Amino acid sequence: MSLDTTKCLIIDDDPFILELLQDKLDQHFPEMKVLTTASSGREGIEKIAIHTPELVFLDVEMSDMTGFEMLAQLPDIYFQVIFITSYSHYAIRAIRFNALDYLLKPIDLGELNKAIKRLSDLKTKREESLKRKIWHWQCKTVVLEMYPIIC
Repeated sequence: MSLDTTKCLIIDDDPFILELLQDKLDQHFPEMKVLTTASSGREGIEKIAIHTPELVFLDVEMSDMTGFEMLAQLPDIYFQVIFITSYSHYAIRAIRFNALDYLLKPIDLGELNKAIKRLSDLKTKREESLKRKIWHWQCKTVVLEMYPIIC
């Protein structure tokens, strides 16, 4: 898997949406590697633990629990979440869960593209921040190594 690849998981209880979203990602976003899919919140929790995705496309309303209830059961949310739903009234709650984005079904390719771009921009900012931190740490190390010579 290349460094530019994003490992993702799709969780939705509608088989049509699972297949449609996976097809859109495969056809239009080769950098998105769909590791697996899950058709319930319970199965989603299991697959997140196994596959450690960077991004989860998560349905809000599933037959066994809501996407919010599923997230609340996880010990750590280390991945980005893009909520997918037919209902716009969950948007505020999704924002409170620090969602990367919120897509309404049927998923529009243009909106999906914007969400993927947001993820890409976020990853770039994090990489740049990490590089700056490493550079500062290296500078401090050089100064500390030179300190006995200077004094």
